[in-house]
Amino acid sequence: MSRTEVAARQFEERLAAWAKTRPDIRAAIVVGSRARADHPADEWSDLDIVIIARDPERCLARTDWLQDIGNPWLTFLEPTATGGEMERRVLFEGGFDVDFAVIPNSKVKRAARFLPALKRLPILFRLLPKRVAQQMMQDVAAAAHVFARGARVIVDKDGLAGKLPLILSESRPYRPPPQPEFLEVVNDFCWVAGRVS
Repeated sequence: MSRTEVAARQFEERLAAWAKTRPDIRAAIVVGSRARADHPADEWSDLDIVIIARDPERCLARTDWLQDIGNPWLTFLEPTATGGEMERRVLFEGGFDVDFAVIPNSKVKRAARFLPALKRLPILFRLLPKRVAQQMMQDVAAAAHVFARGARVIVDKDGLAGKLPLILSESRPYRPPPQPEFLEVVNDFCWVAGRVS
């Protein structure tokens, strides 16, 4: 195991211990390259964490909680690449890059109830306003794509986080992102590439 892999695992252990002491944090899931078995992370890969919280604003509006799991050097907020949520990007001591996508617990509970029912009774989908239905399916497809690329649950207090990959994988297939989302990914890539050169 490389030094970076050891640092990531130690960070995950601190995060899990912190989350277990916080009643508002319901789950923490590693997604992306650090959760993949095939094509795993390299030494430059960041750690992408999905935090499912009762009060997402606390993790987004405040930064004091970061010191409970590490020594943050720099942090800022930005929209998540998918799903219309926000994430807190953090550069921790030693240059360890962690992105925390913070998702409302209520949204996860609704998806866990609604998506299986929708699969059994697709007619329900027609009862939703067209714009709501389209946005929901875009969000589900994007989330399914993220989880399909790798997901590992490290905290699951309600038993929902472990079910998410299966629920999402049974949803509609991924569609290409709209141009603004695509450009954000390209810009993020260029920003990160400049940091490592």
